[in-house]
Amino acid sequence: YNYMAQKLSQIEIKQRFLNRNIISLSNYINIKTEMKCKCFCGKEFFDYPCNRKGYCSRKCMGKAYTYKIKTNCLKCGKEFLIKRAGKKRGRGKYCSKHCVNWKGGFIQHRGYIFIHKPRHPRNNNGYIPYHRFVMEQYLGRILKSTEVVHHINSNLSDNKIENLKLFSSHSKHMKFHRSLQ
Repeated sequence: YNYMAQKLSQIEIKQRFLNRNIISLSNYINIKTEMKCKCFCGKEFFDYPCNRKGYCSRKCMGKAYTYKIKTNCLKCGKEFLIKRAGKKRGRGKYCSKHCVNWKGGFIQHRGYIFIHKPRHPRNNNGYIPYHRFVMEQYLGRILKSTEVVHHINSNLSDNKIENLKLFSSHSKHMKFHRSLQ
């Protein structure tokens, strides 16, 4: 029976469903309501929402999943091909494993931000603390290993020059902390 054609209310339809042990009204309405769909090939057809195929045939579905589209790498900008289905699932952002692992030159460790500077004389595995780099840029020289850069507002990821203070030694930095208490 097509209850929708009989113009029954949802309550009346539910009561009839209870007598027939059918799962739910929304499932029934989805099964019995055809929608106009557009296939990958451009052909229009009617399908039920419960099917959700989106293709007019298996042949078109196969073509759609193997069809490759051009996209650009987020890191290097290089153009490369990816399957359309992979792009839909959020893949295809990078052209290679090297580009995937690139994090823009920044990493975080224990609240501090580190910047990739492999040629810096005080680098550790190619990275230096970003707050030290900002202070070096401001002063126009490389900091001594004994110098300490302090975050005024205690937010280790806030590396604006206004938030940084330079101490000539670790002991002067500790005296400053004791004076705050």
